[in-house]
Amino acid sequence: MLSVQEASSEESASASPVPQMGPMEIWGQAFDAASAQLAEHINPAEVYEISDLSVLHAVNIFEQDGAMEYEEKCHDLAIAALSAVKSGLSHQHANLAHCRLSRKGAHALAHALACNATIQRLTLQSNHIDGEVSEVPDARIAPMVMQASATPQALAQICKGLMASHTGSPDAEPVPEILAKQSVLSRYESIDSTRRASTKKMGRHGRQMNGNVQELNISDNPIGMLGIKAVGELLNPAFNSVQRLTQLILNKCDIPDLAGMTLAQALHRNTTLADLQISGNQLSDIAATAFGKMLQMNSTLEKLDLSWNNIKALGAKDLAQGLLNNVSLHTLNLAWNGLENAGCTAIAQALHHNMGLQELDLSRTRMGPDACVVLSGALKENSMMERLMLHDNPLGEVGAWHLMAAITANKNLEYIGLQGSNFISTADGESDDVVKKFNPAHPEGNYTLSMTVPAQRTIAALLCNLDLEHREDIIKNIKLDGKPIVSSVKKLKWPAKMECISSKEKRFKHIIDEQRLQNFIANLGRSRMSDNERLALVSIFASYHYFTCRQCHDILLNFGMGNEKVQAALLLNFRLVDMDQLGVMLDGMFRSDARTFHRRLGVLRCFRPENPTGHYELDLVLPCHRAAAQRLVDAAAAEGEQPTWRNLVWEDLQVPSSAGPPEQWAGIIPTRGAVHFDYVSGQGVAKSAAVLNSAELTELLWAKCNLNIDPEAAGRKASLSAEKQMMRLRMLAPLVAVNSTQVQAVVSAMRGSHNRVEAAVCLYARMVDKENLWLVLYALKGLEQSEAVMRLGLKLAFNPKRCSLHFQLNVANPEHAEIAKKLVDMAQKTPEVRNWWNIRLAGKTKSIPENNTMWNVLTTASATPILELDFLGPDAHELLAFSDHAKFAALQSAEKTDIMGRWAARADNTRLRQMHPHWLKHRRGPDDPSLLRLDSVLALATPPDQLALQAMEGAEGGSQEDDLELLEGASIKPDWQVQWERTMRRVIMMEADVSDGSTPLLDTFADIAAGQSKITIAQVKESLISHGCTKAEAAAAEQLIKSLIAQSEDREAPFCPLPNAAQKGRATVAPASTSALPRDANAALAASAAESETTLPVAATKESGGVSARAAVAATAKVVNAAGITSSPRDAKEVVDYSMFEQIWMADLTAAVPKAV
Repeated sequence: MLSVQEASSEESASASPVPQMGPMEIWGQAFDAASAQLAEHINPAEVYEISDLSVLHAVNIFEQDGAMEYEEKCHDLAIAALSAVKSGLSHQHANLAHCRLSRKGAHALAHALACNATIQRLTLQSNHIDGEVSEVPDARIAPMVMQASATPQALAQICKGLMASHTGSPDAEPVPEILAKQSVLSRYESIDSTRRASTKKMGRHGRQMNGNVQELNISDNPIGMLGIKAVGELLNPAFNSVQRLTQLILNKCDIPDLAGMTLAQALHRNTTLADLQISGNQLSDIAATAFGKMLQMNSTLEKLDLSWNNIKALGAKDLAQGLLNNVSLHTLNLAWNGLENAGCTAIAQALHHNMGLQELDLSRTRMGPDACVVLSGALKENSMMERLMLHDNPLGEVGAWHLMAAITANKNLEYIGLQGSNFISTADGESDDVVKKFNPAHPEGNYTLSMTVPAQRTIAALLCNLDLEHREDIIKNIKLDGKPIVSSVKKLKWPAKMECISSKEKRFKHIIDEQRLQNFIANLGRSRMSDNERLALVSIFASYHYFTCRQCHDILLNFGMGNEKVQAALLLNFRLVDMDQLGVMLDGMFRSDARTFHRRLGVLRCFRPENPTGHYELDLVLPCHRAAAQRLVDAAAAEGEQPTWRNLVWEDLQVPSSAGPPEQWAGIIPTRGAVHFDYVSGQGVAKSAAVLNSAELTELLWAKCNLNIDPEAAGRKASLSAEKQMMRLRMLAPLVAVNSTQVQAVVSAMRGSHNRVEAAVCLYARMVDKENLWLVLYALKGLEQSEAVMRLGLKLAFNPKRCSLHFQLNVANPEHAEIAKKLVDMAQKTPEVRNWWNIRLAGKTKSIPENNTMWNVLTTASATPILELDFLGPDAHELLAFSDHAKFAALQSAEKTDIMGRWAARADNTRLRQMHPHWLKHRRGPDDPSLLRLDSVLALATPPDQLALQAMEGAEGGSQEDDLELLEGASIKPDWQVQWERTMRRVIMMEADVSDGSTPLLDTFADIAAGQSKITIAQVKESLISHGCTKAEAAAAEQLIKSLIAQSEDREAPFCPLPNAAQKGRATVAPASTSALPRDANAALAASAAESETTLPVAATKESGGVSARAAVAATAKVVNAAGITSSPRDAKEVVDYSMFEQIWMADLTAAVPKAV
């Protein structure tokens, strides 16, 4: 309850019965209706004290219209306060049209709007408000103006005012107590100035957004690009969280294309604007494209006026795309645009699907008879159209026929405007002969119609509908592509099914024309524009165009040296059509900026839009990554409905495979989250394309990629890392056409599993014989096969006749479940041969009978199991080295099982070798010193996944001109390596849950050693043969072991005997001399064995309570191998410890066979 009390005068007058109000005194003044309850207690001739400033706001003592703020700001800017403005601030409809506010007046008005709570409709038409920088009147008030102006543009100030607040500020300054001792007049003046200061502070700090203004008219003001930027922020929920603006009128505001795109982007997520009028500006096809995309996303806009602009046919087609599924837009005005027949036809075709548009104005658009034919066909189906304006168009006699037929059929059409239209004749060439010939009132005749021409297609649909209206067939002698069709129209279900025979038009964005480019460059060259503003314009403009490197070079010349120029170059890079000429674009950049450009681009340096197939890891926070995603979205749109984005994961959530990005993106690339996916392009080379012969391809790959695919040229030693070779191969791929045999050779020559998989995927789109993809997959081994199949897509890669592959299937995925059921069916059809080998369910090894219960067994534990297996298909005899199937079929069942078992053991061995480096990282971490002991393997042979153990090489190599650029991106892992390691981690995490803390290779050694810490050479050979190695490979292993032992003896490295862990509860390691050990091994040994004896705990088994031999070996090997020490009994030439066993197992024994022999 508010308390009010009469203050004491100088004569100490007696207190009145008015309640107490506090220490603040004011001069009494009139109160509005909201303060009527309080007014009866107040005498206007007395002075009162008020303790709570919020009370004044509650009873509207302070003005709510902002007139005082307007006067103060006019005084500060040295301009006259306009009475029309002060009067308009107190009305719901503030009509301030033709008030000549100019820049300074608009600046003052903005401060009034910041605290105005009355205006709901604001008209600022024809006030000379522009988007340029406001001029400071003189040096005396310059600091005041610069402090009060957050942004220097006049319209920006108004928009900021509309977004200002109107609540009391908790930081309002208290009123000094000296006021109680002043005279009445002086008190009023002091209180008034204090109130102004307090009000100014409230407006600056504590006001909520002015949500009362719902209609804004800024017509006939040259606001231009910068003004639209401010309007866009007003409409964008990201800048203005309270959205209540329902009508915006921007007629005749000199709005160029770039500003139109900015406005369209701001409306993507706006949920309140219902009426947008942007007539009489400079908008062309570019802006129309942006508005078309906006209509696909906006669900609240009801009226759009784009009349009196420069929109042509191309822009109309993009607008029509936005109309297809839009149901909110009720009124569309495209009058006085040069749409012509093609543009009007596109709009008319959209009416077949659009069920929201009620009023359409196509007056003065040069609409001809062909468009009338299509429009009439759409009107017969559209039940929403009520008003149609076609004034002043050359419709011709044919157009009149069809419109009359449409008017007769459409009962909902209330008005059609044809004033000034020509129905007599049309100019030659404006209508094709078929359209002229067809009369809907007398349709008899012979017709040859093209289903790709909209007007002729409409005529075909009209004829089919006439046929459906009659019981007998009135359309006869039908031919489709020159071939007779026996069926009738009724049986073919035309015109409903006619869409399936029409060819889809695939539209590609073309390079920007020079005139438009020069206009854009002139806009960028304005002296008052900062580089940050130029970057914002480039980010908008680039998303709608493609450029050549020379054009981008001219754009970048408008930037100064620094981050903005680099960011602009990164954005433009993904809009290039000639990326091979990238050096031309970078000619105008300083060397430091160019290096920064390449460093930020990273692995995306090898992106080529001509062949985008590959794996992508994108961080959408980075603008250049969003630009790459946008280019891939465009590429997917150009390829139609084919699934191109595969294995899509966004923000750690799996997204179903589709023809493009996630549906949640709604056409806009988000600015947060990480996304990784595989892009598989279906637009490759034709089968008739010229393929390089083997010699030419060999020389080309060596010259451009430093990659040798000729086994006979063993003298060629690559100087580039495998990752750099793969990057160069991706850049080269769009320029060549290859066959499956050549791709097989490239894949075999690549080093590192992740690079081999990427080479197979990347070159798939360049193959002329994609039906032989199985040859490429067979060149891969183990997990490489399953990874390549997953990335390309199971449906694309699966060949029922050539399916002897390694599979990883997640049956929760419908595509994977379909393939799994096919493999089950194939196994059940051949009970005499075992097809499924090395089966793992969620990481656990399983043995499943291949009978009628097979699928039930697979899905016992889970209806959607994670399945891994090696499959032997119909071509098993070829993989098992039989010349024909008959010889293999003639073998006894036991012989077949033995042969296939050896094949399966070898396949499992390959998998083990591929995963072992990743197991080490998982168990010990990537920086564990014990990983150094695999270095000796690299000196012997190339292991399958050697590069997974090492960071990317940083040394410069090669002599190619663009090597500098490639080196800039070599400090991070390439995207395809990240995906490979992700797959390895997923597999390991499943298997780690069922393991005992060791690695599969350590388990193998422990099983052979049977509790010992060493095994014999014979045991090593026997183990290799049992895991699928040939006798020749086992012999090669023996030679390698002896070579390693000899090297150890030459270095005089002592062997430390290890006691039998199965017989002792604790194992001891006696330290040896460290003089012959490497520096890292010495450090590890000094840290782990400082005393004379190091003890190792040995775990007890759960079954017997005794010592676990496997755990003992694991614990012993962990310390011994970390120190780089090997062990041996007295006869070191006959035994192998775990360290040496690991090196032999990981070596490429197949390559070592000729040397051993």
